[in-house]
Amino acid sequence: PSVNEFQKAPLSDRDLKKEIKYTDGKESYNRVRQWLPAMFKYKDSDVQRYGLIAQDLAMIDPEYVHLLPGYAIYEDVIGIDDEGNEVVVERKEIGYTDDVLSLDSNVLLMDLCSAFVYSSNKVSELESEIRELKEIVSKLINK
Repeated sequence: PSVNEFQKAPLSDRDLKKEIKYTDGKESYNRVRQWLPAMFKYKDSDVQRYGLIAQDLAMIDPEYVHLLPGYAIYEDVIGIDDEGNEVVVERKEIGYTDDVLSLDSNVLLMDLCSAFVYSSNKVSELESEIRELKEIVSKLINK
């Protein structure tokens, strides 16, 4: 697979990249703000889960998701061999699973990290502005 395909251990080495441009993270921040946190239960479970829905994320950025193709479901037909042991005599295809969407956790994590950097820098700016405003208000009150 190429280095930019979905991987369990994504490569991030500078030597594998080109056209590197550092940003303040605002683009990521704007995407992350569109995420729709959800509560749900998987159809085969009653456990309450929290997370994101792939179809919602795909509308924000198609790179957030990957299509996992369905696969054939087989059933083993068991027979008895000459010695009386059970053996698989045939694998019968009995169905097919649907295609499903999965999340690319690396793309999500990198957007979240960039959004956090932007957000924390914004908080620092606002804290500084609040300090300045408090000083101005204090001077006006004490006149």
